[in-house]
Parts: sequence; C-alpha cells; structure tokens
Amino acid sequence: MKKVIRRVEEIFLGLTVIIFLIIVIFAYIAHKNNQEFFIFGYKPYIITPSSATADSMQPEIKVYGLVIINKGDYSKVKVGDTIFFNEKGFSFDVCHEVIEISDNHFVTKGLNNKNADPNYVTKDNYIGRVVFHTNIIANYFEFVQQRGVFSAVILPLVIIIAIILGLKLLIKKLKHYIETKKT
Repeated sequence: MKKVIRRVEEIFLGLTVIIFLIIVIFAYIAHKNNQEFFIFGYKPYIITPSSATADSMQPEIKVYGLVIINKGDYSKVKVGDTIFFNEKGFSFDVCHEVIEISDNHFVTKGLNNKNADPNYVTKDNYIGRVVFHTNIIANYFEFVQQRGVFSAVILPLVIIIAIILGLKLLIKKLKHYIETKKT
C-alpha cells in the first residue's frame, strides 16, 4: 500500500512540474512577443509602483496587491466592475472601475481620482475584468519595509528550517526508541 501511495505522489509531482514548466515556457513566449498571457482565461497581475493603478485604487487595491483578471466577454462588463485595460499612449495597463457604459465604450475612474479617465475603454484596449484581488502580498511588502529584511524574511526562514530539522530529529529519535522497545 505504501508503494502505491508513493508512486501516486511521484506521478502527481511529475505532472505538477511538467505543467509548471509548460506554463513558464508559454508565458516566456508570450512576453517575448509582447502578448497578453492568460491561463485558462485567467491572468495574475501584481500592481507595481510605476503602474497607473498604484495610487488610484487604494486602499481597495494596494501597490503590490495581487489581482486575477478574467479575459471574459467585453459585452458582459457592468457598471461597478473593475477592469484592466491598456491606456492609449502608455506602455502599462490600468486597473479602474467602470462608472458608465455606452454602446461602444466604457467610462472608467480610479477610486481615488476626482475625475473620470480622459480616454474611453473600447473593445480594442480592453484586457479583462478583475475577478479576485488580495492585498496579502502588499501587506507583506509593507511589513518588510517596516521591520527590515532580516526580521521579515531571514528570521522566519531560519525559524522554519529549525522547526523542520527539529521535527526530523524528533521523528528519528522516536523511531529509534520504538525499535529498541520492540527488541
């Protein structure tokens, strides 16, 4: 039974590695060709400090916040949806809320902006709709900036490694103890 479980684990791990490598290869090819890369219609995106979204969507979506974009149908976007689009004349994508819908375009606005965006979003520059976002990564970056790299990254890694090594040693000693008790 243990051999069967071990074999299933090996197959699962092998498939996971293969799928990961395929995704990395396709992402690299898409990036090289300046194309958007979606996995099953979804794309993860981290809001960078240099993006137009950096301040305009705070505190809802912070800098270094993670958003998942669905390449969904342009015609299904509703007022109040947060969408990703390429702003005309800029080399980065924008994440703003739809505040008005017309027959052939959307009017968008950042949550912190007083005015609507000057350019409309059309089918040509629409990328997708935000279906999920989290600020966990952003909160971690803030923590690192406040506490420093040592206490936020290195110290937790050392603690995790110490716990793992301690558990391995404990398991080894327990096995040895059980084996000596049997004899």
